[in-house]
Amino acid sequence: MHNSGAMNLPVSAAAEIDGARRRRQMVSSVMTGLTAACAIATIALLIIILGYIAVRGVSSLSFQFLTDTPKPVGEGGGIGNAILGSFLMTTVASLIGL
Repeated sequence: MHNSGAMNLPVSAAAEIDGARRRRQMVSSVMTGLTAACAIATIALLIIILGYIAVRGVSSLSFQFLTDTPKPVGEGGGIGNAILGSFLMTTVASLIGL
C-alpha cells in the first residue's frame, strides 16, 4: 500500500518529513535573499557606471556633435548618420507594423 501523505505515517516519519520541509523552506529563503542581494549589487554597480559615463560625457554633447558626420579618428566628428539611420529604421518598422 502506498502512503501519499504524512497522515498515515508513524510519528518519527512524519517528524522527518516536517524537518525536511523546514530545511527546504530555509534553503529557499536563504537563496532568495542571496539572489536579491546580488540583484541589488548589480543594479547599484550599473547605476554607478552609467552615472560616471554621464558625468564625464555630458561635456562632449553639443548640437554639432549630434548633427555632424563621422570623421577619421582624432579629427572630431559626430553621430549625425547614426541618429538619421535610427530614425529611418524606426520609421520603416512603424510603417511595416501598420
